[in-house]
Amino acid sequence: MERNVICVKWGDKFSAEHVNRLYRMAKGNISLPFTFYCYTDDPTGIDTHVVTIPLRKGLEVWWNKMYLFDENHMMGINLFFDLDVVIQNNIDNLFDRAVHNKLTLIDRSVFDTVQEYMYNSSIMVWYANEMLDLYTKFSGMPDTRTSLYGGIDRFFTHEFSKNKFNNIGTDVYYFRREVTNLFTYRDDQQYSIGHNGVSHRVYHDKSKQICVFNQSHESYFYKNMEDYFL
Repeated sequence: MERNVICVKWGDKFSAEHVNRLYRMAKGNISLPFTFYCYTDDPTGIDTHVVTIPLRKGLEVWWNKMYLFDENHMMGINLFFDLDVVIQNNIDNLFDRAVHNKLTLIDRSVFDTVQEYMYNSSIMVWYANEMLDLYTKFSGMPDTRTSLYGGIDRFFTHEFSKNKFNNIGTDVYYFRREVTNLFTYRDDQQYSIGHNGVSHRVYHDKSKQICVFNQSHESYFYKNMEDYFL
């Protein structure tokens, strides 16, 4: 069984070093053979061990992630990460989370402060070329769906049955305060950080596999995380 680890980089929000950092974290925390792919509009500076795939023109920002579900040459199991996640421990078992004809991702309904039911696509697992209907439905009316939804998470949530998705599990956590019902934190795992005039209560739980930063890409958010970058 082939194993593919995949990310997407567009524009200048994230740099080649974010891709290289994710590759190093994957290499250090996966003991199984895998190939690392990056869909990107600019491969400059990306590690030569990373297989780059040119992004097609037409979609913008996070909607480029929809190209992951179009038919391609990959085989086996795909494991996708956003570039703002931190892999903390071995993740071999995430490949086992793949379910035929389902997309495994973060089910936000397990978090107690979520105001609406919605998925999070920061981490996704699926069998290659089994999620073609996601792209087919989106590509039928791309302009309508990009204007109607703020991102692919809402597109997934509102356009597909819950039977289409599988929960990634509880060994991932958000660095923000929103996950308190799932995890018990010691005081030394908490700290505050200021961003755009707002103070955020954030966490570092060393026992978990992955920390999801969820669009916070600035370097100062990664305090105490540098050792994971390898």
